[in-house]
Amino acid sequence: MAKRRKSSGGLVAALGTTGAKAVQFHAKEDTKFSTGGSLPPGIENGIAKLSECKFDTYKKGDNEGEYYFIAAGIVVEPTVAGSVPIRGLRTQIMEPLCDTPTRSRPTQKDHVGWVLNELRKLGVDTTDMDVTSLESVCQALKESQPYFRFRTWQGKPTTDYPDPMVNEVWNGACPDYTEGEVEDAVDESDEEESEEEDAEDENEETDDASEEHILSKLGELADAEDDDATLQLTEKAEENGLDVNDYDAWSDLATALENIDEPEDNVVAPEKEEVYGYRPPRHRKDVECEVTAVFASKETCNLKNLDDGKAYKGVPWSKLVSDEE
Repeated sequence: MAKRRKSSGGLVAALGTTGAKAVQFHAKEDTKFSTGGSLPPGIENGIAKLSECKFDTYKKGDNEGEYYFIAAGIVVEPTVAGSVPIRGLRTQIMEPLCDTPTRSRPTQKDHVGWVLNELRKLGVDTTDMDVTSLESVCQALKESQPYFRFRTWQGKPTTDYPDPMVNEVWNGACPDYTEGEVEDAVDESDEEESEEEDAEDENEETDDASEEHILSKLGELADAEDDDATLQLTEKAEENGLDVNDYDAWSDLATALENIDEPEDNVVAPEKEEVYGYRPPRHRKDVECEVTAVFASKETCNLKNLDDGKAYKGVPWSKLVSDEE
């Protein structure tokens, strides 16, 4: 380590008393590492050590205040996947605990069932569990730090998403594992076959890797302050000409990205202050909205819900329903 020297330059003067107190305040904190950096696809029979298991609430977005489950582990083996060093990276699963009508698990009951199944995979006997023991069980799991197996796979690329999200599936505790027993846990030759198998796996995180689900999940992760999800949404926004600063929550940006469709023939451009029907994401019926802005180059518009005043940005013209239809 380089020898420390007292600074005699302009930095001390520039930081002043406030900066000096900030250095003193943060100097003894524990080191924090970013959780960003996706695992590569094609990992089979990987091993990770549980590092997090808890329930928390969404801080932003449509599900603000609702609870979700999140668990994470630190990759132990393989140390390298292809040419990518992955030992020490993070594998993560996450599940909302509220109704999500547009997803393949639409109800709170479905989500709770998924979470309990994941807990059983990690060795928990849920036979006599009730709602009051959920948090204590997760805390006990986190403290015991069990090893578990996991795998990763990636959906097939599409024109709109040439680099689809990597999916992580946890395959259960391995209590007899000792570090160093797995030498090669990556088999890229089996990746295509395993993708087909996982399309039917009830525990896969992306529900057939549909583009809307991927964006919805990225929005949830970003609202939960996941750095990698934030980066991915920012990049997708730039690709589609959207400004992340126009949205109050990452899930709102994800919804706007979901609504970007290929232009359709004979779509009539709306005009400002006209009223149309529009079905927002996770709504079962159309709502009346006023057009507040029109973007001809993108064939999108901004809307305001006439019932509650909520704004919807970047809505494709093709999503609007006129009284004549």
